[in-house]
Amino acid sequence: MLPFLLLLACTSPPPPAPVVPSDPADALAALGLPRLESAAPLAIETGLPTPYAGYSVRPLSFEPWPGFRTSAALWLPEGPGPFPGVLVLPGHFGEGKTAGECQEVAHALAARGYAALAVDMPGVEEWDVPGRWLHFEQGAFNRAALLAGGSSALGLQVQIARRGLEALREAAPVSRMAATGASGGAVLAFWLALAEPSVEAVALASFVTIPREPGTGGCPCDAAPSWPGPDPSLLASFPVPSLWLSEIGAPPPAGLPATARYEVVAGPHSYTTQMRALALPWLDEHLGHVPPDPDRAIAVLQAPPYTPGEALRSPADHGTASILELALQTGGPQFWEPHPFTGWEWGVTRAPDCAGPPVLTLGAEPRDEAAILAIGACPVAVTVRAQEGAEGAAVARGQALVEGAAGAVLQATSALADPEGEVPLGVYAVGAWAPVTAAANLPAVLRDPARDPRALDPTRDPPWVHVPGGWWGGLDALYASALAVGDDPAALAAALRGQHSSPSPASASTTPSQSPGGE
Repeated sequence: MLPFLLLLACTSPPPPAPVVPSDPADALAALGLPRLESAAPLAIETGLPTPYAGYSVRPLSFEPWPGFRTSAALWLPEGPGPFPGVLVLPGHFGEGKTAGECQEVAHALAARGYAALAVDMPGVEEWDVPGRWLHFEQGAFNRAALLAGGSSALGLQVQIARRGLEALREAAPVSRMAATGASGGAVLAFWLALAEPSVEAVALASFVTIPREPGTGGCPCDAAPSWPGPDPSLLASFPVPSLWLSEIGAPPPAGLPATARYEVVAGPHSYTTQMRALALPWLDEHLGHVPPDPDRAIAVLQAPPYTPGEALRSPADHGTASILELALQTGGPQFWEPHPFTGWEWGVTRAPDCAGPPVLTLGAEPRDEAAILAIGACPVAVTVRAQEGAEGAAVARGQALVEGAAGAVLQATSALADPEGEVPLGVYAVGAWAPVTAAANLPAVLRDPARDPRALDPTRDPPWVHVPGGWWGGLDALYASALAVGDDPAALAAALRGQHSSPSPASASTTPSQSPGGE
């Protein structure tokens, strides 16, 4: 037996190496946090309270940036305080502060003697407008605008949450601070604690991989640019006590520090009663809080009320600033070298009964196709579509969406070569499609290319119109290298065919106008 045990000891795998913590500052730098002016007033507006036994809840809104208002709801216990404060951050459950995942824990916190502020992220509930869309597929345009300026959707949300902490301190007599949330709200609470020293503890319900793992679905607004997950070294560096509540029975994430507690609470992807029953006493312990009325706290924990959404609607207008305008203010020049990647869905539609050399068209209208036919060429419309999860994976790898679209165009180019080896004459791009030609490696003509981002439409224009650094002069070289740039389809098609040395100055110009901010 002894020789066998000695042999087993010699052949057993070595214990895993300890995880070396990374520097959280590096991860925060990857988010490209939009600048905050510490002296900028929050301009807090509050509405009428809805009373409950021992506490009340009222709508509240504030301005993280001038003209950019954010909605929230404040749950406040009775009495002079001070109270421990908790920022409640919403996940992607279709709502913000009125979602059950926010309301149920906020009511339970208030009944326990906490001041709780549930903060909406842009584009939800009463401010679900195109200029504020940030989540899911409809938010891709605005997310790309932030990336083009060196920021990110996740960075924007972290900064809004940081100002939410300021709003909570200004609106209520609070002492020690914590943060909590479920799913995407847990992700945001994690990053907030990395960025904000005043957060002393976090409770994370139904958490997902942190950082977001490429290709695993979810909202790309949770993706950290150039920081793919999961990353045990980042978790190992987490600076405050943390409670991790998993609904799926998976093993603990690698790298959790000694100050972390991990619990499996089987059930739906939510912030369930069982999770709250663990999270709230845990917050009591780490914030040094004793509930003033334990019986009431237990009753609300088990059967929380629901405040109608109308009672939590902000009394103030959402402001004039859009996410795009915020990106233009907080961004700046970047160096971008295109690296097209493949994997996106693409298709080509050739004009019927057309035998001429192909011209790839991007966003072309009938008048553009007619001009191409008139020079004896064949317009071939290229369609591009990113698969589910492609955007989050690209962001985590540090790639811009324009590179995926350009990769699809390159694949279409290869597929269009005829049996004699004739390649397309080039690309004819219209409007917001012009930046895709930056990496297509083909002669290009551009009709009315995007120059002023304020003229774009989040409901219509593709997100890859936002080239990194593009609105700060980064598109100038692209437009200058095109065969022709203008508004006359006939002149542009002639330039592409090479029938004339250049279009007439009145109809097409190769001199781009100055991009916004490109002084």
